[in-house]
Order: sequence, then structure tokens, then C-alpha cells
Amino acid sequence: MLSEKSAQTVRATLPVVGAAIEQITGSFYHRLFNAHPELLRDLFNRGNQADGSQKQALAGSIAAPGDLAPKGATTQGGGD
Repeated sequence: MLSEKSAQTVRATLPVVGAAIEQITGSFYHRLFNAHPELLRDLFNRGNQADGSQKQALAGSIAAPGDLAPKGATTQGGGD
């Protein structure tokens, strides 16, 4: 869980990050697999890389709204 100060920083920068999310996730995976090609072979699903779903999952995790909830707050959706 983020501190309230960190959560405020994330909220303030989210529009900028969101506008560049395709570039951020593309660059992340490009660098990761160039440095560690064995990860693509042995860890990551190649189909998810090819169709972009892995990048979408990363983008979603960057801005997961539940992670920004204040300590002790609950999120809608009900799953614990």
C-alpha cells in the first residue's frame, strides 16, 4: 500500500504516464528482452507478447486504482 503522499504523487503524474503508456510498456519489454532474451523463451508467453496483451496488463498494473486507496479503505468489486 502506498503512503498518502506517494498516492498523491501517483495521482498527479497519472495523466502524463497514461498519455505515454504505450511507449513506456513497449520500451520496458524491448529493453527487458534485449538484456534477458531467455525470459521470453522461458517465462513470458510469446502469444501475449505478440498480441500486446502483456503490455496491456503492465499498463493496467501501473494505474491500478485499488493500490491508490488510502490505508484501510475498501474498493468496489468485493473480492478480497
